[in-house]
Amino acid sequence: MAIDMVGQKFGRLTVIERAEGKDKRRIYWLCQCECGNMKTTLGQQLRSGMCKSCGCLGKDKNRERIVDLTGRVVGKLTVIELAESKNGKLYWLCQCECGNSKVIIGAHLSGNRVKSCGCAKIIHSDLTGMRFGRLTVLESPREVDYRKRRVWKCICDCGNEISAVTDTLVSKKTKSCGCIKKEADVEKMRKIVKKNNVFGTSLRVIRDKKVRSDSTTGVTGVSKGDRGYIAHIGFQGKYYHLGVFDTIGEATVARKKAEVRTHDAFLEWYTENHPDMQDDEDEEVQIVAQKNRKSIQE
Repeated sequence: MAIDMVGQKFGRLTVIERAEGKDKRRIYWLCQCECGNMKTTLGQQLRSGMCKSCGCLGKDKNRERIVDLTGRVVGKLTVIELAESKNGKLYWLCQCECGNSKVIIGAHLSGNRVKSCGCAKIIHSDLTGMRFGRLTVLESPREVDYRKRRVWKCICDCGNEISAVTDTLVSKKTKSCGCIKKEADVEKMRKIVKKNNVFGTSLRVIRDKKVRSDSTTGVTGVSKGDRGYIAHIGFQGKYYHLGVFDTIGEATVARKKAEVRTHDAFLEWYTENHPDMQDDEDEEVQIVAQKNRKSIQE
């Protein structure tokens, strides 16, 4: 008569009920593992300790034995993370110095069998006809440069021709004749101009309040004329004549009053009504504008 094993626990397995197996002459039991999986196994294997889990125990032990390669540098490769486990082999995601990513077997990394994504082999190859960014390699006009690096003649998509050495092409440090950077600079400048020009007014100009280098008086908006000192101000694309004064002090006061009514008032309105467009510099501008208004009132 078979021993009733229902409720007994063996390792991670708890016996649930009697089960049927392939061999009708032997007794099988349905068990639930701590991980939640179900497993049917022989009672003899449970009692002898041969079966202690659904299989997860062995996997956990293997996982504990895994050498973590994360962060390890092998040649040009830096290991980022464990990618997958397949057919008993561990695969790791690596970042190459050239910018490419590649999944590589852990054993190949540990044994230094793989040291790059493949770009190291390209360095010694003929690059003629290959593309790197916007550049197409035409030929090698001379063997090496002063550092004994091979130099290649390339044509950019924009039509310009340049010379570039192998490692800068392969590592993607050189991707164009320079037009990519120029386009980026133009776009950056366009964004700056767009941000700083509001309703026909340059925020940068009216916020800086810097005296131009060609100023004859040292005061912004005040110039020396034949009949005295001329005060003027520009705002939203228009020029406003503020008058001619006997002294530079009077002209300066007139200019400051005009700044408060136009420039400073506009900056305060802009800061208050467009908070989503502000930055630290705009907050400083608002403080300066308020101080200017207070000094004029006093």
